[in-house]
Amino acid sequence: MPIKVLDSGRTTMRKLHTKPTGSSPDVLAISNSLNLVEGSLVEANRRLKSIQVANEVATWTWDVPNNRVVADQKMRRTPLPKRSYDSIKRRESAEQTRLRIAQSGRTLFVQSGYGATSIEAIAKHAGVAVPTFYATYGSKRALLFALLDAADAQANVIALQDSLREAAAAPLHQLSLLVSFSRRLYQQSADLIEVARSAGSMEPDLAALWIEGEQRRLRGVAPIVRSWAVAGALRKPLSERDALDILWSLMGPANYRLFVTERGWPPERYEKWLTASLKTLLFRKAPRILSHR
Repeated sequence: MPIKVLDSGRTTMRKLHTKPTGSSPDVLAISNSLNLVEGSLVEANRRLKSIQVANEVATWTWDVPNNRVVADQKMRRTPLPKRSYDSIKRRESAEQTRLRIAQSGRTLFVQSGYGATSIEAIAKHAGVAVPTFYATYGSKRALLFALLDAADAQANVIALQDSLREAAAAPLHQLSLLVSFSRRLYQQSADLIEVARSAGSMEPDLAALWIEGEQRRLRGVAPIVRSWAVAGALRKPLSERDALDILWSLMGPANYRLFVTERGWPPERYEKWLTASLKTLLFRKAPRILSHR
């Protein structure tokens, strides 16, 4: 049976071990054994003083039959602190996986169409397992939504809103800002926008998404047109509602697709033409300044 170490060992062993007075072999053998036990107990207690786990002193026992010191099986070990760079690497790896899946989804959506593209095909193209796709995006629909959100962020809607506020007293400059933003958005994401539009014919909720997106675009420019009407910048007899309809329809993705994608106009030429056309359709002519001779 193992014997619990209750003290340093040295004191106890000195009480048990006295110098043999005779030369009997049995006495010498006992003395040598006691010396070995004493030395082992001292070493065990030395280790005991240097080991603390979770603020608890570890319990050690002396295994007599096997002549060794063993630790209590219930001893708890303090886990090593996690290295911060490991978590950073994991986050970077997860972000890279997310980007690969998004790029693969966009490529396949454009090439094959939303309905014909399977999650298995996207995962294979991205070089990930199908469960990884589900863990990252959850569904094909969620991936499409994420791609559309990223397109809006890339076009920088916040910067547009700030610029429009700064140009509140200059309607023509506001018009140029709106057309320029639309051109950048469509130039970067016309293929993706067309995927979203065509997907609506297969899934009712995606059709509702497209309608809501167009309504949101209408609501976005309505305050600008209202300010033009209040300032008296609209040509006569154009109403505010008609001006809003003209601006919303001509700046839509369908016109960009027809002129740039179908007819091959350079995006910059399209932007210049659209700005000039809307200026003619929406605004009254500036009054001539008569010179006095």
